[in-house]
Amino acid sequence: MVKREKMEIILLIIIICFVVYCIKKTKIDTGDTRHQVYDDIEEKPSVATNYKEVEETIDDLVPVFPEIEELSEETESEIRDPFMIEEDTEYSMYLNSVYKLEVSDIQKFAREEAKTLPPPAGRGKIPLKDEIAMSQYVKSYANMHYAKIRYAVENLMWLENLDYIRIVDWGCGVGLATISFLEVTQLDNCSFYTLIEPSEVSLKRASLHTKLFHEQQSNRKFECRTINKEFDELSDIDVMQSPEFGNITVHLFSNVLDVESYDLGHLVRLIKDTQMGKNIFICVSPYQTERLRSRIDDFVTFFSDCFDFQMICSDESKKEDPVWSCNSLFKGYQCYNDCEQCNSKWTKIVRVFSVNL
Repeated sequence: MVKREKMEIILLIIIICFVVYCIKKTKIDTGDTRHQVYDDIEEKPSVATNYKEVEETIDDLVPVFPEIEELSEETESEIRDPFMIEEDTEYSMYLNSVYKLEVSDIQKFAREEAKTLPPPAGRGKIPLKDEIAMSQYVKSYANMHYAKIRYAVENLMWLENLDYIRIVDWGCGVGLATISFLEVTQLDNCSFYTLIEPSEVSLKRASLHTKLFHEQQSNRKFECRTINKEFDELSDIDVMQSPEFGNITVHLFSNVLDVESYDLGHLVRLIKDTQMGKNIFICVSPYQTERLRSRIDDFVTFFSDCFDFQMICSDESKKEDPVWSCNSLFKGYQCYNDCEQCNSKWTKIVRVFSVNL
């Protein structure tokens, strides 16, 4: 009888080991988020047993399921959208011919393409759909993007002393925020870029811009993820960061937090659930209305209870306030109008803060 019980125990151990082996070989469903992965583990049926040695065996053999950011490259490539970049166009060939590419070179091409055309419909709040619309936007707003990014990063020059930095450009458009950030800071330690934009043509151009600016400033391989989605369509797996590219992420929100077409709460939850380590947020927009300013401040407030929250810069300028810049002053020229009365002076909202997530 004792011998039979021992045989039953051995057989049970063999069965359990086989089940565990099968679990290890089971591929994680690509539709799961990192939370669903753990939920699936908890729902798997277990074998009830009173044998201590069998329980210890199970503890030793149960596989450790990785976080989504630690999935294999093959799994990640299956889950995420394919990489997008503008190639073999007149514009890409023009940029590749420029020896020392600067934002002004991108503006020069846009001015020639758009000439006397007005700004695009929606002042950039509507996704740009074609070549002309992208040129209109760059011609009209590139200087303002650059000036606000330059103002915002004045207190962040210590980033150059860090090992590796990831950049996420939310609603990147053609990538003006990223390339302005790279040109102003001259950083060579950016290890990974995430570009998020609902317009496919804009996203491809942003990817091209980022690649060229990165390659002329850094010896590191260009690593980039392009996400062609609206903010409300984003899931955890889209924006999850991998620790191999460092533990500091710079988030760029340039002229996007004041857009009311998406759920701000969903965006905040997404960031809090997926971003690791130290996160620096650079939020810049024109000052339009008090309601839109409050939306930007609501975004900041959502993170104010996070560990090690620090407000680095908070500033704004309205039309009725003393001038901080205009197109003439930005170019280094004297303003021919009375700046305090000039309708061409720029407004700004700048919020820069950091948290640990």
